[in-house]
Amino acid sequence: MMDKGVRLLRKYSVANLFKIPGVIMSFCQYSADIIGVSTDKIAKEITSGSQYDNAAMNKEADKVIIL
Repeated sequence: MMDKGVRLLRKYSVANLFKIPGVIMSFCQYSADIIGVSTDKIAKEITSGSQYDNAAMNKEADKVIIL
């Protein structure tokens, strides 16, 4: 998730998608900081990263959903 998409981390149903087998999630920490989304309670299984993480997922994944 990046830009305004990081707001979805506030939704329980979205923030828990990582529990589905095969789902890997990451969000842009910079976007969260700028928009004011608190990430201190985000599950450790969700990568706090950057655009680099998105590039790595695009290379390795069968499907990518970017929010």
